[in-house]
Parts: sequence; structure tokens; C-alpha cells
Amino acid sequence: MTTLIEKLDLNRKINSNISILLFLSGFLYSYFLLIFNKSIDNYTTIAYILSLCFFFHASVKQLNSISILDIVLSLTLLHLGIFLGFNLAQADPQELWVIDSFTMHLPKSLYIVDYLGDLSQTRSADSQLDKIYFTNIIVGLFFKIFYVSPSISGIALLSIKCSTTFIIYLLGKSLENERVAKIACLIYILLPTLTFYSATYYKEVSVHLFLALFFYALTMIKKNLNYQYIILLIIATLGISQERFYLAPISMSSLPLIVIFHDKIKVKFKIAIITMVAACCVIFVVKYSSIIDFENILISLKRLETAYNNYSDVNRNLNSDLIYPLKIIKFMFTPFFTLNKFDMFHNYSYLLIWGSFLNQFIVASALFYFFMNTLNRLAKYWYLLLPMILFFLIFGYIAPYSGRVRDSFYPIISIVAASQIHKLYELYNEKNKS
Repeated sequence: MTTLIEKLDLNRKINSNISILLFLSGFLYSYFLLIFNKSIDNYTTIAYILSLCFFFHASVKQLNSISILDIVLSLTLLHLGIFLGFNLAQADPQELWVIDSFTMHLPKSLYIVDYLGDLSQTRSADSQLDKIYFTNIIVGLFFKIFYVSPSISGIALLSIKCSTTFIIYLLGKSLENERVAKIACLIYILLPTLTFYSATYYKEVSVHLFLALFFYALTMIKKNLNYQYIILLIIATLGISQERFYLAPISMSSLPLIVIFHDKIKVKFKIAIITMVAACCVIFVVKYSSIIDFENILISLKRLETAYNNYSDVNRNLNSDLIYPLKIIKFMFTPFFTLNKFDMFHNYSYLLIWGSFLNQFIVASALFYFFMNTLNRLAKYWYLLLPMILFFLIFGYIAPYSGRVRDSFYPIISIVAASQIHKLYELYNEKNKS
């Protein structure tokens, strides 16, 4: 009994040390990245990413003694370390407030706090694409409570990411088991590319939150038909519609099939739910008909492809000349390590360059696990895979370079990849025992 208690205390100390070391790692990375010149950025970023790999391995080895609260604490300390380094280095705001932050998100958050708020300063106050997002509201509230700064916007996004991590844990546990759920959360909090999009002021963490919540509610409805999860499903759908409108109909693509084939749902409720889904589709079509020509959907997709590839930082020829299957493969594995990125990127965005290898490992792990267990997983989790496959087929054509858009489905990708990584660790442990 004494030995068991001592072992638990030792594991708890190891977990605490990992969290503290993550804080120091985030701080040292952020501080040195900003005070040294660009030539040192590579070494600083590589050292930081290697430390994340070490923390991931150390955490998985102690998986049984780690709780979801430990993981959320690690996430919190890691980001606080990054923001502390940013502040002590006295860096310019544009290090954490990128172009989208200044042109799209920041004015809307300032509008919330009635500081400089004027939606006419952005593209168009009446546009369906230029609205105040949930992300802007949360950041605006933090600005109101504290003050306006990149660190405060980062802490606001961190609060959303903590919630997302907890939902991924619940979803992973309901789909697989607790160990896989914890590994999925570790992937989500430590992956460098995801860290970049949550430390800088984008809306990605809210997209992840609502998608994870949607699929968790859908899973619980399919498993138990617990009607309280219908409320969560509605909230998540509204959130997805607000943050990234085109994901709503894609995410809901499997809902009618679940309702039709669910043996515990009465016929009158099936009719009511299908009617409601159909009404939502009609509303969506009417609302966005000025942007998308639904009667000529292929022409609309071509126009969107042209629009997405006309951005100044996009190599149109490289993306447009690819045959369709290669576009999908590129979309799944982007960003890629290319030398020209070293000229375009600097400081924190180096996470996208050197973190690309880890991202590709995670995506490859998820694909390998899926293809090695196709019949089992397809039969069990088709309702999660259908929206993701539809999304990849559409956006693989429109914007094969956009890893940020692809990452919308990272809550699912991280869980599937975690299943494969968990299997590898199990095989490794069995081999060591023998």
C-alpha cells in the first residue's frame, strides 16, 4: 500500500514538473524568438518543437496518472509562458495580431467594448461574410474586463481552447476509451501548428469548439437518444453557422441518416426532425444565395476556387495545375516544408514551417488507423467520417493549400490519430515486457 501511494505521489510530481517545464519552454521559446534576429528563429523553433515531442512522450508514459485537468493545466501554462515571453520581449502587437486580426477580428472586438468600434471600418457591415463572430465577442469581453493587448486576446482564446480540449476528451472517451481521449487532447494542445492559430488572433479555436461539441452531441444522441443533447446539438450548430457558415450543412449531412435509421425514434419525431433539417437547408440556401449559385454549384465551386487562389501569398499555378486527387492529398497534409516560406514567414509563424512534419505525422497516423480498420470504423463512426470526407472533397478542390481551414476537423483527426498512437505505444510496451 505504501509503495502504491509513493508511486502515485511520484507520478503526481512528474506531472507537475511537466506542466512547469511546459511553461518554461513556452516562455523561453517566445522570449528568445523575439529578442534575437531572424537567423536564430530556426534553432529556437526547432528546440521548442523537440521539447514538445519530449513532453508528449513523457505524458503518454504517465498516461494513467494524468487527468484531463492536468492536461488543461499544461495547456494553460504553455500559453501563459508564450504570452509572458511576448510581453517581456516588448514585442510589437503584429507578432500576435496578424493581418486577419487587424483587418477582420480586432475592429469587431473593439466594437464590443465600444472602444474604437465601427463595423464600417471593416469590409462591409451588411455582408454575410463580415459579421461579429463568437470569437470576437469573447475577446471583446476580455478586453472590457482587462485591457486591449495581444496577450489578453491570447488568454481569451486560451479559455475557449481549454473548453475545446475538455470536449475532445469527452468525445474521445465516448468513441474509444479514456487513454485514447487523453492522447487526443495531448495532440491538440501540443501540436505546433495548432498552437500558432490559437496564440495569434484567429477564430480557429471557436470553430474547433463548436465542431467538437456538435460531434459529441451527435454521438450521445446516436448512442443513448438522450434528448438533453439535442440542446447541445442546436447550440453547436448555431455556433458553427456563425463562425464558419459553410461547415454547418456539411456537419449536418449525416444527421438525417441517423434519424431515419435510429430504431428508438418514433416516426412522428423522425418526420419532425427531417422537416426541421430541411427548413434549415432552405434558410441556408436563401441566406447565402447571393454568394453561392446553388443552381450551378459546379460553376460556384470554380468561382470560389479562383477567389481563394487569387490571394497574394498563394501560388495559383502550383495549386490549380494539380489534378484533383493530388489536390485532396495536398489539402490533407498541408502545410509542407518549402524553402520559400523562410522568406515569407518570421517569428511565431516558423511553427507552421517546422511544425509541418508533426502535423503530417498526425494526419498519416489517422489515415493509417482508418484504412487498417476500415470496416470496423466505417460501420461504427460513419456519421463522423461522412462530413469530414465531404469537406475534404470540396475544399481539396477549392483551397488545397489551406491548412487552417483543414484544421477545422482537427478534433476528429486528433482522436483517430490518438487511436493509432495508443496502439503503437501498447505494442512498444508489450515488446519491452517480453
